[in-house]
Amino acid sequence: MGFLLFKTKKNFFDILGLKVNSALEKKLTEVKFESRFTDYSVPISDNFGLFDIATFRIFGGKKDISGQTDFNLILGSINSRTTINKIQNFIDTITKEYGNDRMGNGKWQESEVDSLINYWDGREWILDLKGNNYTQFQDNCFQVNFSFDMKDGICLAIIGAHQIVKK
Repeated sequence: MGFLLFKTKKNFFDILGLKVNSALEKKLTEVKFESRFTDYSVPISDNFGLFDIATFRIFGGKKDISGQTDFNLILGSINSRTTINKIQNFIDTITKEYGNDRMGNGKWQESEVDSLINYWDGREWILDLKGNNYTQFQDNCFQVNFSFDMKDGICLAIIGAHQIVKK
């Protein structure tokens, strides 16, 4: 009888090349205050060359990205040049690591190029803390929304990002 080996999935922040730690927290600049949350931003670079700004939407009134306080993370592009190849590389990497998105879409298809230019709204993955997709949940989950539009450009939102901070 053989042993089944399960590949441990990478932490989503590791795939992005983003170190969410106290050093990054010290660089955060407050950009918006609301009664329920505060947005803090910081310039970043990522493994895909897609994003150059990270906004941490922190709930609870205290600047804390240690994973102890709830926060969402929104990555955007102000100065980075977005290309179809970069988008394809990102989608293919996430699909390879975590499986198809919530709508069952897998790797990037050439047919998506036209829709990207005209109306593409993006991809969405719902993952648990072990990296299992929505069909195999085993724990609490977080949501990854990747979108692009001609006006606002590229955006990656990680809802429940505090759950995936390495502690």
